[in-house]
Amino acid sequence: MGNWSQLFFLCFFAFGGFILGIFLSLILGAVMQEDITNPASYSLSFMRISQIVSLVCWLLVSAFLFLALFKEAPRSYLKTDTKVSWLYIPLVILLVVAVQPLVELSGYLNEQISFPQPLENYFQHQKEISEAFLNRFVADTSIIGIILNIFVIAVTAAVVEEIFFRGCMQQIFVKIVKNKHVGVWITAIIFSAIHMEFYAFIPRVLLGAMLGYIYLWSGSLWMPMLAHFLNNLGALIMYGTPEYEELISYNPESNVIYIVASIVLTVVIGYLFVRLNKRKIPENKD
Repeated sequence: MGNWSQLFFLCFFAFGGFILGIFLSLILGAVMQEDITNPASYSLSFMRISQIVSLVCWLLVSAFLFLALFKEAPRSYLKTDTKVSWLYIPLVILLVVAVQPLVELSGYLNEQISFPQPLENYFQHQKEISEAFLNRFVADTSIIGIILNIFVIAVTAAVVEEIFFRGCMQQIFVKIVKNKHVGVWITAIIFSAIHMEFYAFIPRVLLGAMLGYIYLWSGSLWMPMLAHFLNNLGALIMYGTPEYEELISYNPESNVIYIVASIVLTVVIGYLFVRLNKRKIPENKD
C-alpha cells in the first residue's frame, strides 16, 4: 500500500478513535454520576481516567490498528526493539534541559502574534480551560495524587503520543516527501496543532521537532519517549512555582545569555547525537 494511503488510514483510525474516546468518556461520566455539561464540576478521578481513555482510544488504538494491518513487524517498524548505546540517555537529558530557554523565547514570540478579537477570545478561552484542568491536577499534593499525575501527564502522554506521531506519522511523512528534515517538521507542526493551544503552538512545534530528531538520530523510539517524559515531568514540577510565574512574565532582553547558551548547547548536543549515530555502535549491529 502506498504512503498516502497509509497516512489516510492512520488519520481515519485516529478520527474513529477520537469519537470512540468521547463515547467511552460519556459512558464513564454517566457511571461515575458526573455532570457532563459542566466541566468545572468534574471529579479529579473522572478527569484522570477520561484523559487516559481519550488519549488511548484516539492515538494508541489507531496506531496499533495501523501497525496490525499494514506492518508485518510492528516493533521493528517502530524501532522499539533497536539496541542503542547508553550514551544516548545523558544526551537526551542534556538536550531537554538545554533547549528550554529557546522554548521560552518561542513562547514569548508566540504571544506577540495578534489576531482579530474573536480569534483572540477563542485562543484565550482554550488557554484558560487547559490551565483550569492543570490546576485541578496539581492541587492534589498527596503522594498517590502526585504519582497519578506523573502517570497521566508524563508517562501516558509520552508513550502514546510518541508511538503515534514519531513511530507512525513521522515515518510516513518522511517517505512521502523523501526528506527526513521536512518529515520531522511537518509532523512537529501537526503534533502541535493537535493540542489545540495556540499560545503554546510555536514552543510545541520546537519540542516536536526535537523529539523527531532524537528519533532519527538514535534510531530508537525509547529515546523520544524518554525526552517527552522528562519535558512533561519538568513542566508538571515547575507549574505553579515562583519560577513558573517568572516564565509568565518572560523578558528576552534579560535572558540573552541563557538564549545564546541554549543555542550553542543545542547545536553541540545535536552534533554529538549525529556523531554517535554515525559511529555504528556494536549494539546497533545485532
